[in-house]
Amino acid sequence: MSEQNHHHDHEHHHHHEHCGCGHDHNHDHSLSLDDLSVKQGLTIEFFGTFNASPDLLWKMLTENSQLKRWYPGLEFKQLKPGGSLLVKHNNGELEEMMVLDVEPSNYLSFAWGMNTISLELNPSEKIDQTDLIFTKWLADVEEKSAEEVTNWMVHLHSLANLLEEKAIVSYEEKYQELYPQVVEMINQQNEFEF
Repeated sequence: MSEQNHHHDHEHHHHHEHCGCGHDHNHDHSLSLDDLSVKQGLTIEFFGTFNASPDLLWKMLTENSQLKRWYPGLEFKQLKPGGSLLVKHNNGELEEMMVLDVEPSNYLSFAWGMNTISLELNPSEKIDQTDLIFTKWLADVEEKSAEEVTNWMVHLHSLANLLEEKAIVSYEEKYQELYPQVVEMINQQNEFEF
């Protein structure tokens, strides 16, 4: 993934008022980590550029045969709003997450426990490159929040390497590298480029 600064157009609108999932999709939340007694949620965003067209990146994110290559614990049962994503945790436990929104080659969101994850794909300025905006809305900021976000970042790095035909990253090494940055980002509530 590129480490350059990019301009991102955040005028992408989603209408979820009546999706029936029980989540509040107004992601304009704020949280002061100085006052953890006020836990209204926190939205964090990561940006990255992948060497793949939006269509190819979408396949890598949503087709189970491709998804398992970079995030072995995930599998879509139904890739549609109201469908489900199966998550196999490291302890072997299976959890079913609801798919919230699917816009092929452009936008995907799903529940992640009490939180929400969305992946927005935008064609980059260069041909066969795609900018990805990874957003996680945290209902509560807790110790495992940084662990979950770091886990996703490591897997997305594996996806980038897979697309560039490089060796898959060492999970433990990349995790140890990224975890302090994720903790700092959550504490500062800053955007972060991965």
